[in-house]
Amino acid sequence: MDVAELAVRESVRDLVARYNAYGDTGRLDEVAGLFIDDGVLVVGDHDGRREFRGRAAIADFLRTVKDHWAAEATADSAPSYARHFVSTHVIDILDDRRARGRAYVALVKAAGLVSWGRYVDEYVADDGVWRFASRRALADTASGAAGALGRGRTELPDIVQELLGAVAARDSVRAAGCFADDAAYWTCVPRPPYRGRAAIEEMFARLNQLASKMEWRVTAFTVDDVGTVWLEHIDHFTIDGRECAMECVGVIRFDQATGLIGIMRDYCDMDTWLSQLPG
Repeated sequence: MDVAELAVRESVRDLVARYNAYGDTGRLDEVAGLFIDDGVLVVGDHDGRREFRGRAAIADFLRTVKDHWAAEATADSAPSYARHFVSTHVIDILDDRRARGRAYVALVKAAGLVSWGRYVDEYVADDGVWRFASRRALADTASGAAGALGRGRTELPDIVQELLGAVAARDSVRAAGCFADDAAYWTCVPRPPYRGRAAIEEMFARLNQLASKMEWRVTAFTVDDVGTVWLEHIDHFTIDGRECAMECVGVIRFDQATGLIGIMRDYCDMDTWLSQLPG
C-alpha cells in the first residue's frame, strides 16, 4: 500500500466521519456539501425506498428528519440528540478518482439504541476533494415512532396507538398525520392503495361522512425483528344507526426516515362488509 492509496483511504474515512459529525450537530447544509452537485442519498429499500438527488433536496430531507426527531423528543420529555456510530468501514479503491465503501451504523438517542443498519457508498474525487457520489442508508431494524422494537412487546408502537385514537375521534387530519408524505395504504388488498397523505386524509374524511361512530379494536399483534407490525383487528362502525363490524388482518411498515407509517395493508372480506351496509 503506497502513500497515495493511504491518502485516499484517510480522505474517505474523514468524509464518512464528517457526515455523521455534521448531521448529529444539526449542520445539515454542511452534510449536503459532502455530496457532489448531483449526488444521491437513498434511504430505505424495496417498498420504503426514498431517493434525494442534489444538495438542496438532501438538505431539505435532513431538515425534515431533524424536525421530526425534535418533536418526538419533546413529546417524550427527553433530550433531543442523536449519535451515529460507524464501524467495519471497508473501502475499495477503483482508480485515482473513484472508490466505494460499506459500513455498519448504529443510532443512539436518549432512550438508548433505537436502530442499526448499513451504509453503501460510492465516492468520487471532485476537484481534488473526496465527496459522496451516492450513499444508501439501509436499516436492518426500524425505530418507528416508539423507540426500539422487537418481539414480546406488550404495547403497540406509539404511532399505531395514535392512529387508533384518531380513528375513534373521527379526526381525518390527525389520522392522516400518522402516515408519511408518500405513504401507501391498502384498505382491502388487492384493491388499489391510497397513495400519499392527502389521498389517505380524503379516504378517512369519506369514512367519517359515512359512519357516525368508528372504533378499530386490535385483538392481537406482534412486532417482528425488523419492526414490521402484524395485527388482527375488528373495525366497528355505526352507519345510519346500524352497527357494522369487519374482521381484518393488517401489516404496517414504518418509514425509516420519519418513523411514520410508510406502508399499511389490510386484508379483509369486502363482501362481508358490503352485506352489512344499510340499503
